[in-house]
Amino acid sequence: MKITDIELKESGNCETGGLVHSRETLGEFMADLNDNEKQTLGQVNLSLIICGILPIDESNYPEVRQIPYYHETFNDLNDVIERL
Repeated sequence: MKITDIELKESGNCETGGLVHSRETLGEFMADLNDNEKQTLGQVNLSLIICGILPIDESNYPEVRQIPYYHETFNDLNDVIERL
């Protein structure tokens, strides 16, 4: 599994936004972000939170523990995606 294949979950904390469809992936979400909004997982998580989607972390998405280089993504998401 790649980090971009993670199926996102709504947080229920936002009246607007949320998932585009029930099986929206992180990759689909990131396709709508500007380049400067997706350089780090921290930036992507901020966008997810603003949209009422749970941020990517081990408590919300336990499957990330199985993703190679997951712990390196917080600082440089683009580099990790390119390696996979």
